[in-house]
Amino acid sequence: MLSGEIERGHVETVSAVLIYSDLCGFTVLNDRLDRRELVDLLNEYLACMAEPVEARGDLVLKFMGDGMLGTFELSAESGTTARG
Repeated sequence: MLSGEIERGHVETVSAVLIYSDLCGFTVLNDRLDRRELVDLLNEYLACMAEPVEARGDLVLKFMGDGMLGTFELSAESGTTARG
């Protein structure tokens, strides 16, 4: 959208699998760790989750606190990842 390739009202069908990850026990960690340790832990965790998605050429759509939302595009013919 930002580069102007997609405009409001544009429709395109994409076959994809969504991946959502969430750090188990984050509330407890938030209460126990100091802020710097917590941010460092989140950065490390989210990098571990995002790197394999991006390495396949797929997309990380959003980081949400301790969560991540991404997609793996599927090819119509084989039902497998189009980029993998």
